Amino acid sequence: MSHSGPLEIAGIEALLYYPHYTPSQERLRSLLLFCDKVSLIVPDVDQPGVQRRQHIAKILDRDDSLVEMKDPRYRYSGWMDKDGVAQATETLIAKLVEKTEQEGRLTPIRFDRYGRVSSGQDDEIAVRWSQNGWKYVAEEKFPRNFRDIFFTGGMALRVGHFKNPDTGEVIEHNGVLCHPILADFVLARMAREASMVDGLPSITFGGINYTNHLYDGGQTHRADRFKLLQTTMDLFVPNNLGSCNIHDFFSIRQEYEGVRRLVWRYLEDISRDQNLDLEVKDQEALLERLADARRCIDEELTSIKKQTGRERFTAGTLFAFEAASTIGLAALGAYWGGPLAAAGLAGLGISVTAGTERMSTLGQKGDGTARSIAMSIAKIERRGVPARRAVSNYWL
Repeated sequence: MSHSGPLEIAGIEALLYYPHYTPSQERLRSLLLFCDKVSLIVPDVDQPGVQRRQHIAKILDRDDSLVEMKDPRYRYSGWMDKDGVAQATETLIAKLVEKTEQEGRLTPIRFDRYGRVSSGQDDEIAVRWSQNGWKYVAEEKFPRNFRDIFFTGGMALRVGHFKNPDTGEVIEHNGVLCHPILADFVLARMAREASMVDGLPSITFGGINYTNHLYDGGQTHRADRFKLLQTTMDLFVPNNLGSCNIHDFFSIRQEYEGVRRLVWRYLEDISRDQNLDLEVKDQEALLERLADARRCIDEELTSIKKQTGRERFTAGTLFAFEAASTIGLAALGAYWGGPLAAAGLAGLGISVTAGTERMSTLGQKGDGTARSIAMSIAKIERRGVPARRAVSNYWL
């Protein structure tokens, strides 16, 4: 599928979301404003549980083509076959083991003959997860031919079923509890491979270790409009999209067919003006351009909203913070040698500072596209969408 022009981009089929099984309700609905469907990487055994999650089920009940799930087994393991990646993975794990041992905060884990955590260690598992930020990852997401690399240092533990602490429902049948940096690294590399295998642009709001996978290998020096959408999406989403009822959401989505075309055209123009589609030598400069583009877009849309008497509505939300910070943080990783180095530095808690100069080349769009977008969103908001309320943030 070609993405060479705005009309083709307006009809984009799917975006691959990662790292979690499901975006929160607000993020999922936001993604569905800009594509025909959202693709998720979910092992077969966990797919029924994901489909039953309330905010997913409501969408599937209306249109079961909007969310597709891809089983990662045997499909996305190729990233470990790339030159140097296995060795870099071992090096990262060794550094994490060394730092963990130096800190002395974790009790060694005992394993049975099958390589799973022996019984009677529930408290230690809980400490790693709740106090030290370890993450659950499906075992199916680890490359089968290289799994020994991940499980020999105690930074990844096979722990079986994992239940949602709020509902008691099993949401991970073959769970692996991972050091957070290792988990981020595995999920990012696998998502990049899935994006290449299936020919889908990937999108995340997860921060430095997730984003850096986009700037390695064959995609090292490219940051096109899909990455620009990733860092600016919250700026184009109408107020309270995550809290309105399902009927209002589908009505808004239908109205967004025109807005979607305008947004993609706007981002394409900016991508071209900022040379985001061109290959360049300096990763840091490219990522800084993305961060700078977001700032300028925010200023332009905010100015238009003030002129029409409507204030910004997403500033300060978790979604807005993640969208704004993802690309900016990735610039530091690029500065210090790409995703492998970035993962290692972040995992070891090394403080880095990159003195970069802003390259503000984005001006007011003369064709009025930004104004058309802002006015279209304002029109939708005037329908009186209910006030924002707390929504569940599903993180697996």
